[in-house]
Amino acid sequence: MRSDVEVENDYYKLLLMFDTLNAHSDTKKLFIQSIKKAYSQKKFRDKQVGKKQCSFNLSQKSINQLALLSEIQGVPKNHILESLINNKILELGVKQ
Repeated sequence: MRSDVEVENDYYKLLLMFDTLNAHSDTKKLFIQSIKKAYSQKKFRDKQVGKKQCSFNLSQKSINQLALLSEIQGVPKNHILESLINNKILELGVKQ
């Protein structure tokens, strides 16, 4: 980064960094692509308000059945799971 140049915001600082970066053009392209991917991922995550990623193990049979239900109903797998959970809570009469 050049310390002798005044810039008004981070966007222009980033542009200046790319302009003055001493690297091969292919390296610059890869760097720009990775920044674009990271920014795209951040925008996606920011839209996921009220949702949190969850990870757990399922048997292969359950995975296949979930995929089948998803295909039959034409909705994503997470919607199938949420629906099954909500229905079971209602069936049990659990207060939330």
